[in-house]
Amino acid sequence: MAQVTLLKNLTRASATQRIKVRCVHAYNTYWAGKTTEALSLECIMHDEEGVKIHVTFPKSVVHVKGHLINEGDIYLMQNFFVKNSPRKYKTTSHYYKIQIYDKTMITKIEDPIFCWCPCNVMNISDIANLSEVESCPLFDVVGVAKGCSKVVDDPRSKLLELALEDEKLYFNYKFVLMSAMLLCVVLFGGENVDLFLSQRDSQMIVPIVLVRLYKASKFNGQIRCGTVYNASKVCLNKDISVINQFRQS
Repeated sequence: MAQVTLLKNLTRASATQRIKVRCVHAYNTYWAGKTTEALSLECIMHDEEGVKIHVTFPKSVVHVKGHLINEGDIYLMQNFFVKNSPRKYKTTSHYYKIQIYDKTMITKIEDPIFCWCPCNVMNISDIANLSEVESCPLFDVVGVAKGCSKVVDDPRSKLLELALEDEKLYFNYKFVLMSAMLLCVVLFGGENVDLFLSQRDSQMIVPIVLVRLYKASKFNGQIRCGTVYNASKVCLNKDISVINQFRQS
């Protein structure tokens, strides 16, 4: 049996490398306005050291092998292409990405001691001080939703422009706005938007939002953040460790 290669040691010189990884994020891509047939399955996976890499199941294999992948599960994978990671819209900081093809072998396994590193949370203060905005990999943000400055209705979605506050760093609402840290969150479907608005106005529930895979960009010389197509995922007051830890801090 081939030895397992750590993700930090991946090379493009060998096609027989074998990795052991956990899938922590998965999403399909589609043609604009069409959600009936997936163009690809995109995943973020990490190894036993927590090193993350992007994994692509292209259209040619997504219907054959894509159904094997579930978020949270651990896999042994062998026979895949190792390619350079694109500079824009990098989901991880890894230099390479993995592309699956028809001869890739994927086996789901159980390992109760394998690490679980789902999020790459960046503090709001670190976002405001980014120097290389365009080359910065996508990141996760968690915070208290303190304001909703814009709601845009669309037949398929509603767009919310939120200001998030990191109470652990004592960032107040005015500071976030003055720093142009308006974090644009797209919640698909009116149900999520209505839920946010009701919880924002409730005295009983503090609306804590986790956004997976934010993209930083510059607008009029200031840093703004927004969701990215199908890649981003919004969690509002979910019973997950990142939100629970933030609430208790």
